[in-house]
Amino acid sequence: FSINPKHTMAFCDEIEKSGRKFRLLVETHLNNASDGLAQRLFDVGLRTVFVGIESATPEVMNDAKRFTIELEEQKARILQLEKIGVKVKAMFILGFPTDTVESCRNTIQFAKELCTAFAIFCVFTPYPGTPIFSEYADRITTTRFEDFTQWNLVFDHDEITPREIRNLLDSGHTGHYTNP
Repeated sequence: FSINPKHTMAFCDEIEKSGRKFRLLVETHLNNASDGLAQRLFDVGLRTVFVGIESATPEVMNDAKRFTIELEEQKARILQLEKIGVKVKAMFILGFPTDTVESCRNTIQFAKELCTAFAIFCVFTPYPGTPIFSEYADRITTTRFEDFTQWNLVFDHDEITPREIRNLLDSGHTGHYTNP
């Protein structure tokens, strides 16, 4: 949502013209959450936004070919959203191919620092039928489609075991939701 700010503003205008009241929840990239656009969306009913932080390690993000903005800019944009009254759900991925236990712990620590209203931690999952699945075909450790849930490690990871990834997931959720 909000990839094209012009369309997003037109969407907001139409909501306003309708006279109807909405409570909106959108998923967007923090790069697309400028202060002005965020305020405009809040004015027409935005109350929660999902954002993909994914990893706090730039090298992991680069290797995964994932676009992001600097960590400090992510913090600033999240604080601005919260300041105007928008709750933020940050989404994190653990177990990217170049992740280590330590880089996952750094991501969990960053999640604690962000202290968003909600957070979810998932496991990098090459889904059957996707290009990334083809890249990992010889490393996939299961043939059961029901194992591809983002909660299990489904490929032979170079650095992280299935037990370690489960512990990291537990640590992420526990650390976030018990963070004073």
